[in-house]
Amino acid sequence: MSRQIKVSVIVPVYNAEKYLKQCMDSILSQTLQEIEILCVDDGSADGSKQILEEYREKDSRVKVFCQANQYAGCARNTGLDHAQGKYVIFWDSDDYFRPYALEMMYDQAEKTDAQICVCAAFKYDDTLDLTYTDNLYLKKEYLPEKDVFNKQDIPEYIFNFTSNVPWNKLFLRSFIEKHKLRFQPLRRANDVYFVMMSLYLASRITTVPKRLIYYRTANEQSLTGRSFETRYCTVQAFTAVKNFIEEDGGFSDAIQKSFINKAAGPLITTLQMLNSMEEFKEVFLSYKEHDLSELGFGNRKESYYYNPYHYEFLNHLMKDSFEEFLFWYAVSSHASSTDWMTRCRAAMTERGRMETRLNEVVSSTSYRVGRTVTWLPRYMKEEKKKRRRNKI
Repeated sequence: MSRQIKVSVIVPVYNAEKYLKQCMDSILSQTLQEIEILCVDDGSADGSKQILEEYREKDSRVKVFCQANQYAGCARNTGLDHAQGKYVIFWDSDDYFRPYALEMMYDQAEKTDAQICVCAAFKYDDTLDLTYTDNLYLKKEYLPEKDVFNKQDIPEYIFNFTSNVPWNKLFLRSFIEKHKLRFQPLRRANDVYFVMMSLYLASRITTVPKRLIYYRTANEQSLTGRSFETRYCTVQAFTAVKNFIEEDGGFSDAIQKSFINKAAGPLITTLQMLNSMEEFKEVFLSYKEHDLSELGFGNRKESYYYNPYHYEFLNHLMKDSFEEFLFWYAVSSHASSTDWMTRCRAAMTERGRMETRLNEVVSSTSYRVGRTVTWLPRYMKEEKKKRRRNKI
């Protein structure tokens, strides 16, 4: 490539043949042309590698690296080892992206001389074919009223204004290399350390509030679709973050509050994902006996938590016996959250179908003719109602 590489797009790939072409097409269609696409096949057993080879033959910007299955974190590290762009971004092989995504983030980073640029995103439900919004990836209410900020500006929210996912963040490569940041070799939560450390260490962070990414959910092959075999990955990831900040001397009360509120959700989700009572009890006891105290949770007031349910859940976990906790969890409205989400998605699907059908009817010729024909009777009926009201 003769032109300077502005962005290295690193794509970890594992058994993604169902979605890979849509992902690659959306990357190659980016309006920012000065990019390289570093695809790391992480031991796929399907046709992913063949698809990547086809794209490499079509476009010289595509580079393909292969390795034995070591999970997404190691695949991203492999991409980082070969990156040459001024900036790097980590995009997943089952997501897809708006054509101007890289250009908008690159321009914003250049304009503000930022080390990290964060954008908003859509969620796309793969099973229901539904796109919906979620402020999880960029919470504007936690942002300061300035274009560039860091932990000094929002110490209580530095870990909370965005998610721990790396794919909605553009990183200055020299910043990553300076601090020797790499993804942890964990099967799950391998991005926690990388993202939280970058947010903690950065002196210049900026944002693009526009939703530029379609994050695919309900994908059974997703790298995040794990349970018991990854039960302690979340604890390991947040412990590494805590240890670094403590050694750095940066654990102020405000930073610790941000950390606790960031860790609470993933820890709870990890427990809720377990599939059997034995698994649930093992992790419950591990949390109760040492994990939560070692992470610094302790006895916190309800006002300390940004999410009231996190306080309620963790308060019961730390104070109740296992049997007492099970009783509370069984009767709490959150115990059936999966069923609730399923019902919500079904309702959204049905609403979408009804709206589509209504639009078809309203735009039809027969509907317009019918409205014209019935206009006079409807008008006379309304006039009669008005006269009755006036008499009263």
